[in-house]
Amino acid sequence: MVIVMTLVLCMQTFAYDQGAAQRYADQWVNSYNANFLIRSTSDCTNFVSQCIYAGGHQMSNDWRYVNITSYTASWSAAENFKNYLVNKNGATFLGQWAKTARTVNGNYYYGYVNNSSNILGLGSEIIFYDFNGDGAMNHVAIIVGTNHPFYEDNSSMNDLLPVGDLIDAHTSARKHQYWHLDNHNTERDNTLIYAYRLAS
Repeated sequence: MVIVMTLVLCMQTFAYDQGAAQRYADQWVNSYNANFLIRSTSDCTNFVSQCIYAGGHQMSNDWRYVNITSYTASWSAAENFKNYLVNKNGATFLGQWAKTARTVNGNYYYGYVNNSSNILGLGSEIIFYDFNGDGAMNHVAIIVGTNHPFYEDNSSMNDLLPVGDLIDAHTSARKHQYWHLDNHNTERDNTLIYAYRLAS
């Protein structure tokens, strides 16, 4: 008699807790967690990686931090991080924005136009910035709040928009800034902004 045994492996899944990620972001946005220091002077991706790790996203061979001299490029570099989220995490692309001139009520000003029908606002989004418009990500931030009143200040008008999503970001500390970072981005007219929603 031959007995065939089947081994079933069960993988433990981890639910992503966006609230925990956002609380971590707010706690550390104006300082640095000594447990996650890196060698680079650019810290934006390291910071967002820490945030999603605090939210329950598990380290792997493809995305991990060991110490100040040992971490993956996907943990610390924006383009690698984006590729990791898309190819390994299954993050959903929500849309791309670019700054474009337009008129509202006869007033000429700059505004962002979304080329996607998807919207932000669930709170589990990661925002990437391509400052050169060349398709390579140069900066990253994490959404920490949504549905805030949003005024866009222009020389000709104040246009009230219905929703302003807020981000936290590093290299230069930015806490609860509007997602497009216009006031801080000297390359705003050339910047493409991409939004991805993490897989739960």
